[in-house]
Amino acid sequence: IFATRVQAYMHQNQWKAALKDAQAMTAIQPTDSRGYLLQAKIFNRLSKYTAEVETYQEGLAMVDPKSDRYALLEQGLQVAKRISKSQLNDPRLMELFFLFDK
Repeated sequence: IFATRVQAYMHQNQWKAALKDAQAMTAIQPTDSRGYLLQAKIFNRLSKYTAEVETYQEGLAMVDPKSDRYALLEQGLQVAKRISKSQLNDPRLMELFFLFDK
């Protein structure tokens, strides 16, 4: 039931409610990949790439590698790392880091 509600919240751009339910999923069933996959998707939509990477890593640590969705966690982590890295190399962000470093 949580997964359906998370999808509904996401469709309505209710990110806080969606994240709360996705986190409840992992708290109730920490070895089920679905909660981690949904959390990571939410963080991605919110451009929270570091949190997305951390969520995939947590999922990989908790979910059985023989699970049919384990590969989705691995693939998601690789994509999230590339996105996160590209954000760090964005020249517009580098200008902001320079301004705030003074």
